Amino acid sequence: MSDLTKKEEIKMLEEKIRELQRDVPAHEDPHLPRAKLPHKVRARRMRRPRVFRRNPRVILPGNYALTTIPGSLYSTLLLVLGALGKLDLQEALFAKFLKHKTPGGARKLLDKIGVARQQLDRHIRLDRAFKSYCAIRTSRLTGKAARGDKESLKILSNPKMCSSRRWVGDIDEAVNILRGAREEEGLRTLKNVGILRRARSGKNVGLMFNTSWRGNNQFCFLYPRKFHSAFRQARALAGE
Repeated sequence: MSDLTKKEEIKMLEEKIRELQRDVPAHEDPHLPRAKLPHKVRARRMRRPRVFRRNPRVILPGNYALTTIPGSLYSTLLLVLGALGKLDLQEALFAKFLKHKTPGGARKLLDKIGVARQQLDRHIRLDRAFKSYCAIRTSRLTGKAARGDKESLKILSNPKMCSSRRWVGDIDEAVNILRGAREEEGLRTLKNVGILRRARSGKNVGLMFNTSWRGNNQFCFLYPRKFHSAFRQARALAGE
C-alpha cells in the first residue's frame, strides 16, 4: 500500500465504498437513484411533497423562530409584517416609549410598528415563496377536483380563496384568525394562534397580533408578548 500513489489509494477506497453500497438492499439505501428503488418505495416518496413538511426554521426579523410551513400564507404574512413592522427594532422602540409615555411618543411608536393592509397584502402577493406555495396548492386542489372531491371543488369556486380557479389564499381570513392573539387569553388558549404562541427568540416566547382602523384603512401590528401592556398603553394615549 505504501508504494501506491495518493490518487490510487483514493480510487481503491471509492471502489470499496461502491462494493459496500451494492450489498445494501435498495429500500435501505437513501442515496440510490429513484429509478432503482422498488415501485412501492418510489410511490411512497412521491406522496410526500417537501413543501408541506413542518419546518421550525422559519425565522422572522428579531430572530423569532416559527413552527409552520415555509411559503404558506401564515408564514409569509408574519414574515412580511415582521419586516415592515420593524420587529427586530422593537426592543429599542418600546423602551423609548416607556421612558416618555406621551401621546406624541405613543403615536410615533404605533406609526413605526404598524403596517397598512394595502402594503401588507401587496408584499404577500409578490413574495416568491408564497407564489410557489400557491402553485402547489392549486395543483393539488385541481387534481382532487378532477377525481370528484367535493371539498376541493368548493374551494376552487370560492372567490375569497381562488382567482380563475387558482388558489391565492384569503388574507382577510388569516388576519382575523391571527387577531385572536390580541389578548393574553386568546394567545394562551386558541388553537389557531399556536404559531404565535410558540414563536421564540432566545428567552422571549410569544408574539401578539392586533389590528386597528384609521379612517377606512386597516393597520396590523406584530410585537413581542412581553410588550403587550406597553402596546395597550400606547393605543390608549394615541386614542386608537
